[in-house]
Amino acid sequence: IAGPPVYAEDSNRIDFDIELPLWGVTWVLKGYVDKSTLEIDAAFSVKIPIIGSFQLARVKGNLQDGVKVTFGVSVLHGDARFYSSNGWLYVDLSATVFGKVYGPISIRLIPLFPLPVSQNV
Repeated sequence: IAGPPVYAEDSNRIDFDIELPLWGVTWVLKGYVDKSTLEIDAAFSVKIPIIGSFQLARVKGNLQDGVKVTFGVSVLHGDARFYSSNGWLYVDLSATVFGKVYGPISIRLIPLFPLPVSQNV
């Protein structure tokens, strides 16, 4: 993952740019979540070595219900479901990459609420 989420000036909004190297490609999710409604609006894309980057889907909807997308480009296809659980953003991902089947796998991506910080330093 490319680092912690960036909390925008709007305290109800979490901006993120996540890169997840997995199965020979890099999966990218860039967008935001509204913490008050758990609405997500993000671009889901993939970086394939030598071939390039491709947008796979627009992820837009409520994370409590889950947002499912199906994708297929060049040398990969599959589906992903984005949802919230226990204050975290998750993705369930299944894909065929270069002819090899992977998943399903559940990946915890980012906290949707600030993590508690110990006062005992």
